[in-house]
Amino acid sequence: MVILWRRASESNKNRKIIVYKERYSNLINYFLFNDYYDIRLFGLDAELKDPLKREVFTDELLNLQRNFVGELSDKLKELFTNMGLDKYTLKKIRSQRWDVQAKGFREAAQMNITDAIEDILKYLKQ
Repeated sequence: MVILWRRASESNKNRKIIVYKERYSNLINYFLFNDYYDIRLFGLDAELKDPLKREVFTDELLNLQRNFVGELSDKLKELFTNMGLDKYTLKKIRSQRWDVQAKGFREAAQMNITDAIEDILKYLKQ
């Protein structure tokens, strides 16, 4: 019974992730290519308080930012910071779990979060 429940909840989570990815990639593309600077009007700041939605949004931003350079890359970094995702990256770096820390290091490096330098240096010295 537990195995069936676990499979059903994992399947439900995967369906949600697919829906969120599509929604967030469309919003980010709209933000990038239509010179629309206030993405908060879409209610995204309240929506990103959910950890799953925030993780999917962050992953979409990172994937897109990896493929762009110049002005578009800077706009994605600005969006990352404006949505407050840099705070969550710092929380990830300070986590006790190594896999969460690794995600935080990757996000901080890719989005050039200078506030994370001191925290990252602590782990380099060990």
